[in-house]
Amino acid sequence: MTSRIFAPADRVANAIPSDHGLLSWSHDPSVSVTSQTPTAGTVYLVAVYIRKPITATKLWFANGAAATSITAGQNFIGLYTSAGVLLASAGTDTQIQASANAQSAAISSTALAPGMYWVALLVNFSGALTFMRGSNGGHTNANLSTAALRFAINGTAATALPASITPASNVKSNSLPWWVAVS
Repeated sequence: MTSRIFAPADRVANAIPSDHGLLSWSHDPSVSVTSQTPTAGTVYLVAVYIRKPITATKLWFANGAAATSITAGQNFIGLYTSAGVLLASAGTDTQIQASANAQSAAISSTALAPGMYWVALLVNFSGALTFMRGSNGGHTNANLSTAALRFAINGTAATALPASITPASNVKSNSLPWWVAVS
């Protein structure tokens, strides 16, 4: 008798983070078909979901167009818990000025338990810069409370990532489903 192994439906044809050597991502990068200019000084949050215990060492984002004029030392990527505690961060001055492509920044080795986390992006620039994103629309945060939004803003006029944020103060943003990842 021949036995059959059935893969879950999402494994039949769809890539998952491990296919790219990643631990989690906001969405498959193949659906990041357009880009959007961030507002300088705004703390953007993009959710990633961790399904089993992992250790993160890098955070990723994708430039659609490189920055041409930045404020040095005021550009960051970070990782927040769902309670709003900053676990790790890294400067991204070099990465946001790099050519359009996936960019990574090394962070301190950080153990993550299963749950939802936010990758935060903060940039301060006056020239061109765009981040790659997926489809926008009212459905990207469907049925989520303010404190659990997948795509949100939590702060403006920032020059550094805060040590903590208040998730209940998140502002819904359906128009910024930027691609981020954890490895």
